[in-house]
Amino acid sequence: YITLQHCQPHDALELVNQAIRVTKSGGTVVLNFRTWVLSDVLLVPLGIAMRSLWKISIVGPHLARWRWSTRFGWQANRLKPDTVLAKVAPQLSDIKIFHSKKRTLKVFLSSKNATKVIPTNRINPSHWWLLKQKSFNWNSWCDRHGRQCDADVAR
Repeated sequence: YITLQHCQPHDALELVNQAIRVTKSGGTVVLNFRTWVLSDVLLVPLGIAMRSLWKISIVGPHLARWRWSTRFGWQANRLKPDTVLAKVAPQLSDIKIFHSKKRTLKVFLSSKNATKVIPTNRINPSHWWLLKQKSFNWNSWCDRHGRQCDADVAR
């Protein structure tokens, strides 16, 4: 899941689509994201500066060896739940969003995707989780197994 925080936002959204695509029917999709917090006013510019320093041959290789500098340099993206849901909501239903009780996380809720927002202890205030069990698709199963099925009868 850390990959979603350390790549460009459009790449992260495509990786979310791929995670959903490769999850078998009945499987569970659990993804972690980072969202905007007040400290990002400083962290994001520091990340840009650190990545620039890595390109300088005199100091770059040394900085890249230290955890603190890589932490600053990896300040890549922040995705709000609405941004992710706009991309994946048509593929999912009964989505659960878990976030820290220490902050308010606003999510546009529509009856179409039935998203449930759940404040939870022990989650970093700058993170949120998307959880969804992918529904079982009888027609897809029948196609993969070369069977003639009627989804209503198969249930």
